[in-house]
Parts: sequence; C-alpha cells; structure tokens
Amino acid sequence: MAKKGLQVNITFDPDIKKVQEMFSSFPDNIRNYLRRASEKSAFKIEGEAKKRTPVDTGRLRSSIASSLGIVGNIGAVVSTNVNYAVYVHEGTRPHFPPASSLETWAKRHNTNAMTVAKAIARRGTKAHPFMKEGAEASERDIAIYFEDEVTKGLQYLKGQL
Repeated sequence: MAKKGLQVNITFDPDIKKVQEMFSSFPDNIRNYLRRASEKSAFKIEGEAKKRTPVDTGRLRSSIASSLGIVGNIGAVVSTNVNYAVYVHEGTRPHFPPASSLETWAKRHNTNAMTVAKAIARRGTKAHPFMKEGAEASERDIAIYFEDEVTKGLQYLKGQL
C-alpha cells in the first residue's frame, strides 16, 4: 500500500516547458552547474524545513529528504513519505478521530486520548507549514546559488569560445 506523503512544489518560472527546453539545450557541462545549484537549493530547503518541523518522536523531521536529478537530471525535490505529514503541514478541520489512533501519543504526553479526540472534534488541528516556510526561508540563498552557478557556467562557456 502506497503511503501518502507531502511535497511542496516551488516553481520559479510559470512556463516550466520553456525552462525544460532551455535546460535540455544546454551542453552537459553547463547542466552540471545547474545541477549543483539545484542540489544546494534542495539541501538548503531540507535543512530549513527540518528546523521548522514540529517534533514529538522525530519521525516526521527525519523523514524529510532531498531527491536529486529529477527534471532533465537537473531538478531536485524535497519531500517526506510520512503519511501524516500533510495533516501536520496543512492542519485539519474539526473532525472526530478514533481515540485508538491517539492512544500512543496521549500516553507520551500523559493525557487522555478521548480528551484529545474531543478537542480535535471541536477545533481541528493547527497548521504547521514547515515545508512552505522552509522553502520561503531559502529563497534568497537559492537565488544566490543559481546566480553563482550560472555565472560559473557562462565563464566556462566564454573560455570555450
């Protein structure tokens, strides 16, 4: 059974097809510069998201990982494969969860599972958008990574002409 996970996509250019075409036309050596910028960006977002992830057991935070070389062997994805990540990230509307699913958590926090279930039924759960905030906190560094790597790539090309 596949687990639901959380993935926040950040698009820097709304015309992704144009970007993909542009990337595929670059010589392999230029692609390496862009790959490096993507990797640095993914690791930056991963680190910032982990800093912002609420921690109970640490499972959610430790599940956040970067996958490299996704789009044209250049892009990267930061995601988690923990099935409850989306509920932590987005929060929930009021609903009545089964108390049995809260028992382990309630024991760790020395409280009653039914009391927690009733509170969730009244208020829902608060959103903790750790991935979104991690990505937003990384934007400035990402711009620098790409600027630096593109500059290096152009300097390389200039030397090849």
